[in-house]
Amino acid sequence: MHRLLVLSLLLIPTFPAAAELRPETESKLSHRYEGDQLIVWMTVTVDEAPHVLLTSTDNTDALSPGLRYVIIQNADVLAGATKKVTVEWQFHKNVAVPYRVNGQVLKLNTLELTQLGGKAADLAKVLK
Repeated sequence: MHRLLVLSLLLIPTFPAAAELRPETESKLSHRYEGDQLIVWMTVTVDEAPHVLLTSTDNTDALSPGLRYVIIQNADVLAGATKKVTVEWQFHKNVAVPYRVNGQVLKLNTLELTQLGGKAADLAKVLK
């Protein structure tokens, strides 16, 4: 029995260095029309650390697309407060108003942000 326990501990994958979290709070989706554009937005409460926001839609053929967002932050920056981030998507006005949202907050350490490159690497420069 003891061998089984030790073996199972060795086979269970460890948690990654990055933490994937749900944001502290999400507002309900809001929308407005500007000309021929449908603009859908919401606010998300996250740590006050600098961030990069990525938005997209799912690849379903549904009449109303699913909305996706990822907020990337540097886990090495300690922030004692929170801030609100506005997440926004734009569509042609013929699209049905979306109602499904899948979002996450990724906290990566400085080395991971540097490896990721682009705008995420700029978050690593905050510590230098």
